Amino acid sequence: MTSTIMKGKVAFNEKIDSSSQDNFDELFEKSMTNSHYNNVDNDYHNGNAIIDNTFYRPTREIQAECVLVCGPPGSGKTSWATENFEHVYSADDFMVKDGVYHFDPSKLSVNHRQCEDQVMEALFEGKCVVYCNTNTAFTDFCNIMRKIKDSFYRKKNFSCRVRIVKMQELPIEDLVERVSEKGNGHEVEMYKLVNMSNRSKWLFNTFNPIYFSWCSLVAFKKFHELNHNNEMKFNGPYMPGPNSNFKRNTRPYNPRRNNRQYYGKKN
Repeated sequence: MTSTIMKGKVAFNEKIDSSSQDNFDELFEKSMTNSHYNNVDNDYHNGNAIIDNTFYRPTREIQAECVLVCGPPGSGKTSWATENFEHVYSADDFMVKDGVYHFDPSKLSVNHRQCEDQVMEALFEGKCVVYCNTNTAFTDFCNIMRKIKDSFYRKKNFSCRVRIVKMQELPIEDLVERVSEKGNGHEVEMYKLVNMSNRSKWLFNTFNPIYFSWCSLVAFKKFHELNHNNEMKFNGPYMPGPNSNFKRNTRPYNPRRNNRQYYGKKN
C-alpha cells in the first residue's frame, strides 16, 4: 500500500518540550481543551489527561514525561500531537520515504523497536515525549512501558510520569475517510478500523486508567504473557477480513509448555 502524504502541519500553540518549562502545566491543559484539532475525547477527560505516577519520583534529577495517546488510525493522534508537542514519535515515521507512505507489515516489529529507542533517548534527556502509535491494546505499548520501568530501577536519577490521552470515538465512516488517499494516505482497511475501535472501547471500559494503573498492569509483564491472557485482551467479536479463514485457538496458555512440545505435537 503506497500513497503520497502531506508532512507539514501548522503550529497553532506554543509547543511543549519538557516539564521544566515554566508554563508546562498551562500548555498541557491548553492542548487538552483548546487545540485547533478537536480530537481529544473531552467528554472522557474533562480537560485533564490521566496521570500515572508509578515511575515518578519528584526528587530525581531527570524528570521525563511520556504521553501515551490512544486511538485507531484516523482518530487524530498525530494531528493533535504534532500541533502541541516538540517530540512526537511513531512507528509510521519509518514507513515514510521521500514523502511517500508505504505500509510494510513485515517491518512493523523493527519499526516499533526503532520508535521505542527514539522515545527512550528523548526521555533520558528529560523531554516530554508523545508515543504516538494506536495503543488500543496492552500489547501495543507493553514494550515501551517495560523499558521505562527498567530505566527507572536501573538509573537512580531517572523519573518518568506517564500521561494517557484518549482520542474521541468517531464513526467508522469518518475514520475510513480520514485514512483514505485524500486523507492521511494510510488507507487502512475498514475491518481493521472496526476491530481497533472496538478494542479501544473495551480497553477503556474494562481497565479504565482512571481506576487502574496501566504502568503497573503492563510494565511488569512480557508481551507473550499479555497476549495469552484472555482477561487482559479484547476477545471479540472481530470483524473478519476479506477471504478470512481465521479460527481462534481456544487452547489455554500454558507457560510450562515449550515450543517443541506445543508445535511438535501431532493432532
